Amino acid sequence: MPKKTTSDDRLTLFQIVEEATHLLRRSPISAWLSFYLGTAPFVGYLFFFWSDMSRSASAPQHLLESSLILALLYWWMKVWQALYCERLMDIVEGREEPARMRKRGWLRLVTSQAWIHATMPWVLTLSAIAALPLAWTYAFYHNVTVLAANHYREGGRTKALIGKALAQSHYLPLQNHAMLSLLTLVGLLVFLNIFSGFILFNTLLKSFTGMDNEFTRTFTLYFSSPVLLLLISVCYLIMAPLVKALYVLRCFYGEARRTGADLDVRLRKLRSRQAPALVLLMVALTIGLQTASAAEESSSSGKATADQLRQAMVPGKRNTAPPLTVPPADLDNRIKEVLGESEFQWRFPRDAGPKREESWLGSMISVFTHWLDECMRDLGRWIGTIFDKLFGGKKEFSPSGRDSGWLAALEPITYGLLIIIVSLLAVVLVRTWLQNRKKDEVEVAAEAVPEVNLENDNVLATQLPENEWMRLAREKMQAGELRLALRALFLATLAHLGEKRLIAVNRAKSNGDYVKEVGWRARDRQELSTSFSDQVRTFDRVWYGWHEVNAEMVSRFEQQHEQILAHAS
Repeated sequence: MPKKTTSDDRLTLFQIVEEATHLLRRSPISAWLSFYLGTAPFVGYLFFFWSDMSRSASAPQHLLESSLILALLYWWMKVWQALYCERLMDIVEGREEPARMRKRGWLRLVTSQAWIHATMPWVLTLSAIAALPLAWTYAFYHNVTVLAANHYREGGRTKALIGKALAQSHYLPLQNHAMLSLLTLVGLLVFLNIFSGFILFNTLLKSFTGMDNEFTRTFTLYFSSPVLLLLISVCYLIMAPLVKALYVLRCFYGEARRTGADLDVRLRKLRSRQAPALVLLMVALTIGLQTASAAEESSSSGKATADQLRQAMVPGKRNTAPPLTVPPADLDNRIKEVLGESEFQWRFPRDAGPKREESWLGSMISVFTHWLDECMRDLGRWIGTIFDKLFGGKKEFSPSGRDSGWLAALEPITYGLLIIIVSLLAVVLVRTWLQNRKKDEVEVAAEAVPEVNLENDNVLATQLPENEWMRLAREKMQAGELRLALRALFLATLAHLGEKRLIAVNRAKSNGDYVKEVGWRARDRQELSTSFSDQVRTFDRVWYGWHEVNAEMVSRFEQQHEQILAHAS
């Protein structure tokens, strides 16, 4: 059976990705400027908005104004992205200069991008929860951006734009799902590269300058929400042009099924190359005639001449030339010789060759694979029966893809979901086993608490939990070692603040660094910062100075510890 060929409007995933990258290379600088002119202000203000709302103590006072500015910049971005997609569509269709848009078209473009894309965050979130319609919803909003400018330039209305975008979202659904999966994987890889590059930059900066910064002192800052948002925004600025180019091509080939725009583009390319093609045709004809004349001169008597062939092909004319006679045996031998040449061998299937006896291991594997194949077929029939009952029987889909909805990809998605569910169950089982094992190790470690030398300056607060430091402090107070009891209380305070993520305990930090860190991370809790500063001042006078420790000082220090616990919770 001959291999089924795909039509030009059904490009494979990697073909359309390659064409999209070529389209980005052909894009002029003005198109790139229009994209980043609209996108960069929104991305920059989004980072400022997130940082301000999560860190500033006066954030609630200007929340309304900041949200309004963010919404206006989002609106600005979508309008410019629509113009950028129109420029890409002009390049694909070969339009030199698009027609001028009327004022009414501009008004419809601006308003439609405002109210349609205002629903995108909520609808995409609901689609992600539902899982199955996510790819169609994602394609719909990109199609609205791609088709808007040219649609309103031709005098269209918003209702028709929504209809066209919905129709295009159903074009080749399997390709859309595969493309979305590929974009997710590539986006994740780009983000990991940016994240590792950011860490490497700070490390090299410290190596060359010899100065610490906030990231080298506290590694957990890399995972703070503002930093992650900044890196995700950079990743979006890199990936968004490629995503727009992909959906521009999908819309072009989807519309071409109805308008034939792809054929028009090809004909224009052929007309532009008409003169070189004619020259090549003339050269080919000349070479062919010379080859034919040389073959006629060297032909044997058993072959027909050109005059005989010409007379035989003239209709209605009696052929007076002798008939063409070739011995059948010679003809068969000649055909076998020609087909035996290497240039024709690739057209034939490989010879099966002598059948070898299968080993016992191979027979067992064959039986197992056959059994597994039968099980998968039975499972597929069972799932198909369930979906036929749910959706009212099988539905015939048109080959053009116009009537195929999200049910067209239901069978492969179902298999994928089954694989995901089995994988998640395996992950849950493994994690449960690891947690139980870790819990057992923690219990064993709790039974045998290591001895800590409080006289050693290298003792860290993370070596013991808070309750163990308090137990050690009470033991030292009962033994009359008040100076060591004071230090155990201070380490208990540091351990508690570390558990609450108000400080990051590090051997290289001083007590003054801890005070600054608490003041920065708990700037909305002034009582906590004050109590901790007083406790650090008392501890420094006792541990590093010559102040004597008495029971009253230890009692007051313990009260400060209790206040810190109350304010830090």
